[in-house]
Amino acid sequence: MEQNPISFGAADRKTVEKNRRNYMKDLYSKLHSLIPHDSSSLGAKSLTDQLDEAANYIRKLRIKLDKLKHKRETLKGSHLSNNIPEVEEAMSELAPVPPQVDIHVSGSSAEIHLITATDVSCFMITEVIRMLQEEGFEILNVSCAVSNNTCFQIIHSQSQAGAWVPSCGSGTIWERIKKFVNGDD
Repeated sequence: MEQNPISFGAADRKTVEKNRRNYMKDLYSKLHSLIPHDSSSLGAKSLTDQLDEAANYIRKLRIKLDKLKHKRETLKGSHLSNNIPEVEEAMSELAPVPPQVDIHVSGSSAEIHLITATDVSCFMITEVIRMLQEEGFEILNVSCAVSNNTCFQIIHSQSQAGAWVPSCGSGTIWERIKKFVNGDD
């Protein structure tokens, strides 16, 4: 007995399509398992969201890889050996920036200039702000600028008591900040 070619083809296509969908589902699952997920995003994500997340993660990895390749080449000196200004610029980008602090006090107001390497800038400014708040200062404004591997930060603060703040003495907030930034304990 011969089967109807139309019904055989339709059943065969359904099976092929089902197998293709299952195969794609497995691939999506594998891709999703390779991408790190933050704990804040609870719940199931749509397939489109999962693919967008994977694409963004791959882009970030590609950028990071390019930066690391460039850094490796810079350290080797292979492609910059004949171009002195580029070598000096690359070396200045890689050189660690020692933290610096400059404090200006005027009446009950204070302005703190903090210069750090970008990899520690967040920690440093957070700790300086914490120290100021512990001593009763109100943070009025914080500004930040980044150049190469250096972060320039300015904190504008004012004593909440509104009284004049002494600018010298070993026990003052200013000495505590300077000791912290300079690594003296």
